[in-house]
Parts: sequence; C-alpha cells; structure tokens
Amino acid sequence: MKNLGKAEAIIRAYGKTVELTSLDIMTKYPALAFPLSLLPFPKEEIQEALNTAMVYYVNDEKMLKSLKECADMLPLFIDGEEAKKRNEPFLEHIRKREENK
Repeated sequence: MKNLGKAEAIIRAYGKTVELTSLDIMTKYPALAFPLSLLPFPKEEIQEALNTAMVYYVNDEKMLKSLKECADMLPLFIDGEEAKKRNEPFLEHIRKREENK
C-alpha cells in the first residue's frame, strides 16, 4: 500500500474498532477472541496499512509502539463462531459468579 492517506484511514477505523472491543472485553470477549466481522476492512488490508505506516513513523517511537500494539491485536480477530466458542466458557463463569453474589 503506497498511499499513506488510505493507510491512515484504514488504521483510524481499525483503531476505533480496537478501542470499542477493548471496552467489551469483560462483558463480551473475555477470551480475547473477537469476531472477524467487527473489522472495518479485511485483515490483510489492515496489516498492509499498519506495515506502511510503520515505515513512515519509524522515527516516532510512541506512534510506532501504538502501531505495533494494533498489529499484535489483529490475530485476535477470528471467525465469529470460533470467537463465540472461545468466549462462552468465560462468559458462563462470569454469569455464575454474578449469580452467586
């Protein structure tokens, strides 16, 4: 991806997704398995945009760290049914714990 403007738009949308899903970790995604359908763009496009941006921001340590953290989260977005399967045991445990309070 040679267009930095397009890469930034993709990263901005993905960053918003990461922010919103992070807020739902304890209530929806305790296994840190997020449905792929939440991503605003295909995984490959997001990874390419992150790689492009990392080249441009190589001298900005704070931005580079943020981009790497976003890249590290990308593999956590998986098939929706698989994400549900991974999260459900944790959600069940949380429900039971809440019932016993």
